[in-house]
Amino acid sequence: LLAGIVVGPFLLFFWVGLLTYRHPSAVSNPLGPGPHCVVAMLAVPLLIVFCQSAIPLAVVIACHTLVALAGTLESTLLGQLPWQPGTFWGLVVYAAVLGTYTTGVVSEGRGGMAVPRHLNRRELALLGWSWVLALASLAVAVNRERLRGRFRDWQQRHAGN
Repeated sequence: LLAGIVVGPFLLFFWVGLLTYRHPSAVSNPLGPGPHCVVAMLAVPLLIVFCQSAIPLAVVIACHTLVALAGTLESTLLGQLPWQPGTFWGLVVYAAVLGTYTTGVVSEGRGGMAVPRHLNRRELALLGWSWVLALASLAVAVNRERLRGRFRDWQQRHAGN
């Protein structure tokens, strides 16, 4: 478990770098996982390192949560935009989990990020995990046909038992 926690972020950066090299247009399409992964992997660590306050980080996470929720609603209810399904969405959720965990550790005072009085650590954690849930719901909404297909395959394999 500890090895997974230590090696996980490096594997995440490796896979994202490899996928960016192989498919550079995927990073720039807002209907794909690329920009969402960039926010989770780059914006959160950079804001933690370079900002003395948690407010810019909270604003970025809140805005990205709203974007993810709007994408979930569009994909689920309207379905007019050509969202790009794929396994890369799992990396987006994983990066958001790492970002939220890192934010929690740093806001505890180990990294020196000051949490303003009007934004306590519990609210920052709630915002971070809301962000993770919003991205996970977007990933499921975009990949729902693939998930249904896998579920049907599973049902057929286990129907005779």
